[in-house]
Amino acid sequence: MSALELTHEEVRHFLAREPLDELTRESDQALRNRRVLVTGGGGSLGSLVARSALQSGATAVAAADRAEGGLFALEGRPDVDARLETFVVDVAVPRSCERLFARWRPDIVIHAAAHKHVPLMERHPAEAARNNVFGSRTVLDACRRAEVSTCLLVSTDKAVDPTAVMGASKRCAERLWLGSPPEPGLRRLAVRLPNLLGSAGSVLVRFLEQARAGSELTITDEVAERFFVTAREGAGFVSRVLEIGQDGELLALLPKTPTRIVDLAQRVLEYTGRPATACRLVGLRPGDRLQESLWEKGAAFEPVESVPGVFRRRALGVDRELIRDLTALEEVVKGNDEDDVRRTLIACAQGR
Repeated sequence: MSALELTHEEVRHFLAREPLDELTRESDQALRNRRVLVTGGGGSLGSLVARSALQSGATAVAAADRAEGGLFALEGRPDVDARLETFVVDVAVPRSCERLFARWRPDIVIHAAAHKHVPLMERHPAEAARNNVFGSRTVLDACRRAEVSTCLLVSTDKAVDPTAVMGASKRCAERLWLGSPPEPGLRRLAVRLPNLLGSAGSVLVRFLEQARAGSELTITDEVAERFFVTAREGAGFVSRVLEIGQDGELLALLPKTPTRIVDLAQRVLEYTGRPATACRLVGLRPGDRLQESLWEKGAAFEPVESVPGVFRRRALGVDRELIRDLTALEEVVKGNDEDDVRRTLIACAQGR
């Protein structure tokens, strides 16, 4: 599946709302004349963040990914110039990550690399922990050693009160990124994004492929709903956070209303000229939830007045139980019991 670059009209049609243009109108002073590293730089969001950094006047931009396909496509885009360099590397591997940082010497790191697919991670919890949690630790440690000025973790709404592996792994990464002892000169930020409409593997891409193939659109549940933003809105959000975020803060982008999956399916059928009845319920997949939220009940998130739709939670300070919980997780990952890993991930995610 390939990512889609949606027009304003398509966003209005599929989401029944206006695009969040206020996120991308202003020039991003945070990246101007900086060396930027984007992990997961071949992905739907990461590649757009890398391109946005070029447009914002970054001195040089590195896009790193362990999958070569997205990087190859990024290199061939007409809006990419010689300031972009791509690296096929797994940043979750400490020695590979250290070599990348030693060669590139970034000022700003945007860590978007992660395993993101909920049902797949439900079947592979140890890999979710290794990549999403301990891979994030590897990148954060490299940022400290390389004297990076700002490092930003891209997280997800599935990290809120998680009951599934993928969300739990991202919540643990949030704890690690923001709850570790502060480092003088290093600003640590984390953002929670909703589902990216049109990203590779997203429900919109799947629906369009099914519709164009003449197949029924498969819907998990009649009442399932999600918050959606486009990759461009997500990249604009990341840029604004780099401007306004303070060390240790977690910021969330929340559209005003969620979208029912069944409504999105009907809009796809209308868009492709298929009959409105060409849908089939298949039930929730492993790890799926009916609804999502971008913060926990009772959490002290407050609106950012200068950026509509953006909310922030101020820094909570050092997480005193973090080392204990990560040590326990690391021990069970060394074993072969996936159920133990799953239980320990959920327990770690419930801390703090």
